[in-house]
Amino acid sequence: RVEGHQRVLADEREELGDVRGRRLIHLLCNCGHDTLSLARLGARCTGVDIADEAIAAARSAAAVLGLPVRFIRSDVYDLALDEHFDIVYV
Repeated sequence: RVEGHQRVLADEREELGDVRGRRLIHLLCNCGHDTLSLARLGARCTGVDIADEAIAAARSAAAVLGLPVRFIRSDVYDLALDEHFDIVYV
């Protein structure tokens, strides 16, 4: 069982609005619980964290849940992505 797939709080969900189909990057995602929750709400998510163990756990959880979430191991200050996102979530 993977915990945390419904972790985004109601007030955060209200502030974010409808995320379905929107490209979202989650900086400092840790082990990806909030990222996975946002993916379950329909966002196309990328999670970023510096910790190898956290990214490994996030990738494993995404696989167990069958969610197409990309997790990148990087320091956010060194992150170089040539793409745009509709939402930046920290």
